[in-house]
Amino acid sequence: MDKKKSERTKEKILYTIEELMKQKDITDINIREICKNAQISIGTFYLYFPCKEAAVLYCYRKADEIFESLELKEDAISNIEKIMDIYVHMVTLHDIRSIKQLYICHIKYYDPYFFSEERPVFIRLYEEIDKIILDINKSKNMAMKILTMARGLIYHVCCIDEANIHDNWYEKSISELMQYTKFLFIQKQAEDSDFNDNK
Repeated sequence: MDKKKSERTKEKILYTIEELMKQKDITDINIREICKNAQISIGTFYLYFPCKEAAVLYCYRKADEIFESLELKEDAISNIEKIMDIYVHMVTLHDIRSIKQLYICHIKYYDPYFFSEERPVFIRLYEEIDKIILDINKSKNMAMKILTMARGLIYHVCCIDEANIHDNWYEKSISELMQYTKFLFIQKQAEDSDFNDNK
């Protein structure tokens, strides 16, 4: 199968679902409707995705492309903040309904890519952490903790009333993530110190 054609078809399916979700919830959209609007057969849809939720979650693969080409030229902490700033700004507060739809898809369908250590955002994050920690396994563990907190902040904003979402949500979220990151570094230093003291 032609890789470029395959990618174009996936993007076409995703775009069609995104357009349909502007009118109604993902739970009210069916495969036949997606295929009709995308002008593809139902068989073609299932060639690429096992369900509509998987198709929606494919957006993470597209969004992650920004991290592959991201230039990180500052110190590790500044670079971590830059990564998390981009990650958090992927949430469109003016269209929070779309983000809520994403989380509905997460509940209905498990996509291992979302938690994968192969995700560019994960790789770039743990590489910066490892410049400080110098232990790949512990750096990966810390990167996963930071991303888990970021997801928690995003989930929280999906749960509250839209009228209570403030314009400073981005700044506040990044600040909380960086405070947590610094706490993890301090915790790691304390653990290392205890380990050396007990030698």
